[in-house]
Amino acid sequence: MKPEYLNTEEQITFANRILKEVLEAGRFGCLSKADYETILFNQLLKCEYFNGKTNYDLANIFKVSESRIKSLRLVSGLRFDIIDSKKCIRKVLNEALKGGAIDKTGGDINILIENPIERREVENELKRLGRTPEYGRNREILKISLYDLSILLASNLHGHENKFLEWCKKKYKEEEFVSKISSKTKPLQDKIWDVAQEGGKSAMKIVTEAVINYGMEAFLH
Repeated sequence: MKPEYLNTEEQITFANRILKEVLEAGRFGCLSKADYETILFNQLLKCEYFNGKTNYDLANIFKVSESRIKSLRLVSGLRFDIIDSKKCIRKVLNEALKGGAIDKTGGDINILIENPIERREVENELKRLGRTPEYGRNREILKISLYDLSILLASNLHGHENKFLEWCKKKYKEEEFVSKISSKTKPLQDKIWDVAQEGGKSAMKIVTEAVINYGMEAFLH
């Protein structure tokens, strides 16, 4: 890796971070090679040059395998970063909705999640919502139904409940589900679940479409 990947300010920040970890924590002489690698990797990912780099890109830069990069991302993130679960999930949702790649007529969609910290948070949220994360041979690609995606979206539209209802009244004013959602006092994702269960497949389809359409506007604008 070339030193010019870091600007002068980043080099100073990098050096101070290493000194802090080694000296302030009273761990001088106690850190293993793996500890040093984890600290170095965690700080390097905070530098501008490495922002947005894929696991493949990072593996080429550091001359290690992609599985090693994934492991370093997970361990360094858990040890040194304050993980904002909602921020991780919103980032994944943003990527999933970007570019109009979702076919809203039905079926499953595939979401690429390279960052193991983000994948961990999405998996945990889906489990919390009573859904089951599914993968194929590639553990970086989450297979998710449109309905599960709508539930995940609804659970992360904090502060949007009233906006969503007003939006539905304009876009879907003739649909029965709008009045049902408006009359319930539960969290938004529970309202959607109830309406879908009560109305069967037709209600599930229209509610799913409404949440995803709103999500595309809310997350991407």
